[in-house]
Amino acid sequence: MGVVFSLIVFLHSASFVRQAEINTIYYFATMPFYITYFVKYNVKILKILPICVFCLIIVSFYQQVCMLFGFVEFSLIFNNYPYQKLYEYPFSSFGLYRTASLFNESSQYSLILVLYIMLFLNRNVEVTFHSRIVFALCFLEVFFNESLTAYLIILIFLFYCFFKRFSVNKRVYFTVAIIIICFFNINLISLSFDKIYNTITMASSSYRRLTSAVEKIDSVVIDFFWFGKGMSWEAISFDFISVYFYSFGFIGFIFILIYLFFINLLNRSIFSITFLLNLLSNGVLHSPINILFLSFLFLIQKKLSSNDRKLL
Repeated sequence: MGVVFSLIVFLHSASFVRQAEINTIYYFATMPFYITYFVKYNVKILKILPICVFCLIIVSFYQQVCMLFGFVEFSLIFNNYPYQKLYEYPFSSFGLYRTASLFNESSQYSLILVLYIMLFLNRNVEVTFHSRIVFALCFLEVFFNESLTAYLIILIFLFYCFFKRFSVNKRVYFTVAIIIICFFNINLISLSFDKIYNTITMASSSYRRLTSAVEKIDSVVIDFFWFGKGMSWEAISFDFISVYFYSFGFIGFIFILIYLFFINLLNRSIFSITFLLNLLSNGVLHSPINILFLSFLFLIQKKLSSNDRKLL
């Protein structure tokens, strides 16, 4: 993969090499080291994960306080992304702010919380008093952060647990809990459906994710179809289709699909499905959330394989 994208970058770089493209090549070169590290130290990583997630929640709380009191500049002291110098965390419908903790945006932060929730429910994380507290805080943070992708992933995972893992009693409790949550959050559900509808129909300028994706793909189809225009920080989009088709053309995009196919083949589980869903809104593979997500995919697969061997 690194060789293929190095060749495409070489074809782009008649005058200069873009940093974002170098990051892509570096991602493919280093990802095996991340995966090896997570697999080798899986027990230690899962043991300290609740502490790490708790620290992320503390940073988010700090950002929330700063925004509520108008200290916008102080809320961004952990953000070194140059194109977010004037960025302000957006409002949520609860009157709070969609903070991002140590990530660039709230959806990425919500996804690491969702990943912890899934690992906890899957019993990959040891159930202790502290891990339960972090689990509860993660649920609250995800709920107030209003990331539609996070909602979708956690609902899919919960329904998977409903049919595959839960006993009859747990299914009843789960159904009652969902009904109660929906009853008290009709406005939030309505806003979520409104966001989905306006995104899919491209009818509103306030929801431009699909619109910008279509525009990016359309801009490369005629003159840059095979190798794309190159990746840059200026041409921002969210889904992996437009990110890599625009950046590396049809050739690069096909190799990305092959890469994702083999990941899914090696990790045939609900976690690999949620990883692919995540790429629909966090499409840059070398973003921190995707590196962590993919590393945990292989860690989980290792743990499941170990458990299977013990049963044998």
